[in-house]
Amino acid sequence: MRKLLECGGDPNINIDGEHWFSYVDFKIVFDVVELNNKRLFDIEFKVWLVMMGYGGYIKDHECPVKMNTGYTPEIFKRFEDFDYRIEHIPNDWIMHIYRKSNGEEVATL
Repeated sequence: MRKLLECGGDPNINIDGEHWFSYVDFKIVFDVVELNNKRLFDIEFKVWLVMMGYGGYIKDHECPVKMNTGYTPEIFKRFEDFDYRIEHIPNDWIMHIYRKSNGEEVATL
């Protein structure tokens, strides 16, 4: 995926009338609760990160995650440096995205 995007691929391309990144973003939000396959979700997570790193956006050119101060989505070009933790709260959840090397949180969803 990274090679494709490095060579000019557009994470926001419309395919058959569907915005590619918005579809992946929807899958992440839906599958965090519904998918009972961590291995598959981990793959989706990596694809989602790298697409954000190369400019993937949702409505009105918004990044789907809240980046912590000092960080921009471009850091996700190196998706392998990041992991996630899901915090379940009453009637909802929060995804914490953190740097594997030091555990520092860089964004939330």
